Amino acid sequence: MTVLAAAPASAGLIIELSGTETGGTLATFTGSGTTDGAFEFNIDAHEIGDFVLATGPDNQWFDLADPVAFASGLTIERFHVDHNPVPMLDDLRIGMSDFVVSGIDFDVSGASLIEGLDFATLIPGSYSDSTRPDVGIVGGVSVIVHPQRVDEPAALGLMSLGLFALVLSRRRSRRCAAALA
Repeated sequence: MTVLAAAPASAGLIIELSGTETGGTLATFTGSGTTDGAFEFNIDAHEIGDFVLATGPDNQWFDLADPVAFASGLTIERFHVDHNPVPMLDDLRIGMSDFVVSGIDFDVSGASLIEGLDFATLIPGSYSDSTRPDVGIVGGVSVIVHPQRVDEPAALGLMSLGLFALVLSRRRSRRCAAALA
């Protein structure tokens, strides 16, 4: 897996998205801090950047297979993708289990599959939003979409050809040695 530039240290919530063998999306959530202002049931990262293809999901909620602990009594339960055709205006929303008030200490460290989100619809890169008030309350949100790891068919073919040539050369060497003996 290729590692992209690290998310800004100021981001309170970091979300890393990786592909699974079945084409699904694994979300890993990390971060800590204290909420600075109340927010509803969502952390809204508006205009975070173009992280989803135009042919991908638009204005859709996806459930996490396993909710991720955010703070005492609060979990992250949903993931929302909103593609915007205007460059750099895709939105991301993180759905919480309950209303979050100001002054809550959070310490997020967990991962879950995002049910129904096809990883192939996401664009690899690092995206960050810390300037808008609705993400500033958690110190900002950064999203890292890792590139899909793909085995190179050409490399596998060359390796197979090399092994075949090695076996063939050993057979010839044995025949020559037997003929000389």
